[in-house]
Formats: sequence, structure tokens, C-alpha cells
Amino acid sequence: MLGLPELIAGVQVEPLTPRRLEWLRAMGNPFICGGHCPTEAIPDFLWYVSSCFEFGNDEKRREFLVSILSLDVEEAREGIDEYLDRAFLDAPTGKESVAYYSTSAGLYHSLNVSYPGAGWHLERVLDTPLRVTYQLIKAADRERGCSLVNRRSFAAQAEWASTLERIEAPTYEELGDVIDSMREKGYRLYEDPMRKVQPEMSPEEKAVQPWFCLMRKDF
Repeated sequence: MLGLPELIAGVQVEPLTPRRLEWLRAMGNPFICGGHCPTEAIPDFLWYVSSCFEFGNDEKRREFLVSILSLDVEEAREGIDEYLDRAFLDAPTGKESVAYYSTSAGLYHSLNVSYPGAGWHLERVLDTPLRVTYQLIKAADRERGCSLVNRRSFAAQAEWASTLERIEAPTYEELGDVIDSMREKGYRLYEDPMRKVQPEMSPEEKAVQPWFCLMRKDF
């Protein structure tokens, strides 16, 4: 939240913002765009996230590149990966497809939906660190009752969910029989039996909603 400078292999860089992300994407840097990352992509990446970055200023760029001539390449690769992991830790996992709009447009929309009237104009969004932006969106999601995960917890949650079995039956009594049968196989209740009923449902609709619960095997 403080927007403090970060280090990549000893090189001081600024927090990743949508604006810097857009520059890296526009220049085709493979750390952002994907694909093979040659050695020369490392100083290029560091230039765009450095505090002295200024588009079109060749003199500043040369001075910066000279200052990092002794850079440890492998340490820099690991540092860039960690830097990006931190920036996108709370980003939604998304779909495996190319979005028709930019990351910045999506963040601009999400912030204005989450905090209407808070003054999230495009320039402000572009210069807000990604980690702050995603945390603010997540805070709003929590108020809306959304499930909160990040890229670390999502993998752990997915692994945990794979150990759960959902069982379902038309009536509570029949569900009890299934639960007893599952217990004999080494399963235990993970949550109490329930039915998904909505207030707008008629009594007849509510009456036919099945009962279900989650069970997990004791390992």
C-alpha cells in the first residue's frame, strides 16, 4: 500500500502499475507477452520498471543499461518472476483466452463498479500499483459475498476440493442413508446437510429441492 521501491537482483525498481504493464506489452517484452525470454529481455524489462524510465529518452536508457552491466542474469530472471508473482498474486485467474480489452480497461471498470464516485479516472488507475488495485477489488468482492482466493490459495483450495465428495438425495431421510453408507467407506461429513432454496420459490418448488452435503475421506 505504501508503494515502496522493490529490488530485482539488487536493482531498484518501482511497483508494477498498469501503465508500466502496458508499455512492456506494447514493446513485446516476453516476460509479459510470453514465449522464450532471451537474456536481452532482462535489461529491457528492468528499464520499463525502473524509476528513471522515460519513453524515448535514449541517453537515460544508456545510462541505466551501463549501471546494470554486472547484473547476475539468473538472479535477475528469478527476481523478475517473483516481482510478477507478487504483482499478480490477487489477480483473478481468468480464462485461457485473449481478452478483447486491456488489463487497464478491466481494472478501470472493476474499480469504478466497486467504488462508484471515488474518482477512479483512467490516469489514476494507470499509476496505481497492481497489488493495491487487486486488493481494493478483492475488498469490494468480500462485501459482495464473493469467495476470496489468490493465486497461491487457489491451487491449495483446488487440491483440497478434489478430496471432497458431493452427495445428493431427494429427501433428508434418503440422504441420511447415503451418509451412513459413505461413513462405512471411511468418509466423514465436511458440512451439514442442506437444500438450496430461494425466497422467491413457491412452497411446491421448495418441497422438491434435493438435499445435499459434502463429505471427505479420512486419509
